[in-house]
Amino acid sequence: MSVIPRPPWHKFWSDAIYFKHSGEVPRAIELLSQAVELLRREPALTDELGVKLNSLAHMLLTVGRLTDAEAAARESMEIEIRQHESVSDSNLMTLARILHQQGRCDEAVRLGKQALVMRRKNVGWWSDYYRQSKKVVASFKTSPVQKPVQAETVSSGAA
Repeated sequence: MSVIPRPPWHKFWSDAIYFKHSGEVPRAIELLSQAVELLRREPALTDELGVKLNSLAHMLLTVGRLTDAEAAARESMEIEIRQHESVSDSNLMTLARILHQQGRCDEAVRLGKQALVMRRKNVGWWSDYYRQSKKVVASFKTSPVQKPVQAETVSSGAA
């Protein structure tokens, strides 16, 4: 049996997912950023680039890098518009979450509601996914709760 080699960007992507699920999000961001840079060089994989940028935006949001997260989400949306002349509910909701964390609640609600219209068409109002998304969008109406900054643990070098 022959093995089809994976492209280099796919290895970075796979490793990024592993590190994300292992709780090492900064390392995952580093690897996913490398995958994105490789995908930028592959015009035939523009849709894949858009998907990976959305994932990168989520990871950046997780660690509080809101400016970078917004840039990644917006680039992903621009790709979708160029490729498909529309934006997905996933990208709209990702950007809405980022805007909410930035305190831009009105914009977050507006985009979240657009995403809900699309989700309702896709999965129906009775779907748990839709109902959960609706709760998330409702939460955008209030200012985000600021997460406390955790100090890095300092190791004394003792075993």
